[in-house]
Amino acid sequence: MAKTVLTSWMGKIRTWRSDVWDFLNNIETLIREVLAVTASAATDSRTYNIRIAAIDKQYSQRMPDGTKAFDLKTVNGAAIRWAFESGRVVNANGVPVRPYNTLAQNESYSKGDLNFVGKTIYFACSTDTPMVELICYI
Repeated sequence: MAKTVLTSWMGKIRTWRSDVWDFLNNIETLIREVLAVTASAATDSRTYNIRIAAIDKQYSQRMPDGTKAFDLKTVNGAAIRWAFESGRVVNANGVPVRPYNTLAQNESYSKGDLNFVGKTIYFACSTDTPMVELICYI
């Protein structure tokens, strides 16, 4: 009987030790994930207001190196075209060339989980002269 009780307790101790070990490993994994997210999180922002002063003319804004996310919206104007490649929103002949993105009047677009270096964003509009607000999170 004593041997059976001892064997039973030893099994429980092994299970408990295994559970504690798994718990500690999960905490270590969680801490590493939190540190990775914290290290990649934006700590500052830059706001740019780009006035599209002429219809079907390309405007650009270089984004700061290390941009981790950005918000884009139009203010007091029409829909805009935007792209990360020059000549897409409007080419030398004043014609847009797909693919490009469209942002409707007074709407916004957000994109995160980035790490831009040397990235430029281009804008154009065919109907009005809106203001584009670009917020880069670095």
